[in-house]
Amino acid sequence: LSKQDIHHALQNSTLHQQYHEFARHIDPQTNVKERYYRGIFSICTVQTSFGTSKRAYGILTSQDYWTSKKEISDILLRQYSCPISLTNYGGDGILKLQELYLTQPDWFFPRENYHLWRNRIIQDIPGLGLAKASFFINLMTPLEPRSVLCLDRHMLRILLPPLTNKFSRIKKSDYLLAEKAFQELCHEYNWCTFPAQWAIWSKASGIYDDHSFLDRSKL
Repeated sequence: LSKQDIHHALQNSTLHQQYHEFARHIDPQTNVKERYYRGIFSICTVQTSFGTSKRAYGILTSQDYWTSKKEISDILLRQYSCPISLTNYGGDGILKLQELYLTQPDWFFPRENYHLWRNRIIQDIPGLGLAKASFFINLMTPLEPRSVLCLDRHMLRILLPPLTNKFSRIKKSDYLLAEKAFQELCHEYNWCTFPAQWAIWSKASGIYDDHSFLDRSKL
């Protein structure tokens, strides 16, 4: 996409209404269990296709308590053939999320600004780096106006050149530069950052990833 393409997309009022409605439907608001589930899904998406992530999420939310990393690995890999990469770092992260859900439910709410909240998640949850910790926050607060952004390598390739005139390997300084530039665009066109990113990804890739399975009110 060109910078002009991004501007035109964010100027589209129909797209704005559509993607903000998508975000509204998956907003967990203050439901701690739903926020916990958002963390599970964030871990499931690390270096994993959307379809496999969705399948693993269904498995991992099908029971209330996991006893060990081996139990998680066995059910994902041996019974459901989910990728090894997910089990390698996913088990530790899921067990830590489970511990926090059971003992520190207030952990799932910000007590600092969003960048520091992201840093806390990265520090506390094995397997979540800059992009997926941001995604976790996005799923917990999808309608936050100036939230952090989940800029994986695909999104950085979309946003970094047109917004910053930079072409570089993925590094934190470029990540933060693209994030700030996109946040400013969202503010200019009155978008919340997560639905804006979702819309731009769909437009650039031609892929619409349906997240309605996270709307557990439909279950």
